[in-house]
Amino acid sequence: KVTLASKDTTVDNIDPRTFIGGIIGYSGGGAFSNFNNSGNLTINCTMNAVTHIGGISGYKAASTSTSLTNSGNIEVNGAINNFGHYGGISGWDSSAWTTVTNSGNIIVNGECSMIIRFGGLVGHYKGTGMTDCSNSGDAKLNKRATSAQAVYMAGIAGHTESALTMTNCTNSGTLTVGNISNTNDGNNGRLYMAGLVSTFNAGTISHCQNLKSA
Repeated sequence: KVTLASKDTTVDNIDPRTFIGGIIGYSGGGAFSNFNNSGNLTINCTMNAVTHIGGISGYKAASTSTSLTNSGNIEVNGAINNFGHYGGISGWDSSAWTTVTNSGNIIVNGECSMIIRFGGLVGHYKGTGMTDCSNSGDAKLNKRATSAQAVYMAGIAGHTESALTMTNCTNSGTLTVGNISNTNDGNNGRLYMAGLVSTFNAGTISHCQNLKSA
């Protein structure tokens, strides 16, 4: 069975700690397979709390994710005043992935003054495996405040937390960042940007390709 979603969604008001997805906002477990979203997500409000936004799911602590596809675009227009996790498939995810594909674009137009992690597939990834996954969607951060903290941005995963085995994964999307300021101390103002994974803590990457310049 294939779960399909094609309706566009616009959010004009957000409560604290919000989870937004094209199909699922929040999931604390389970196995997911054969999901397909083509609806666009547009977020117009200021985000003062932690937000998780993804083409399939905002936050997903599932065991496995298999054959997930997103072609819907994500556009964030409100100011980002707290942690943000954005991804073409999932904002935050801890499941093992197989055959996960994104072709939707992620565009962040709102002024960013906090840590933001976003990737073509996932913003923050705590899972241990990605196999046969691909991203062809573009990711673009248009505006940052001079007080902005670190930005993690990549074609596949913005940030990985656990030891990860990544195999046969490809990025062909373009990454673009504008209005960068590096005036703060420590991690503040820093940009971590890569074709596949911006921060890779441990594990192995094999037979993966980045086909576009960051």
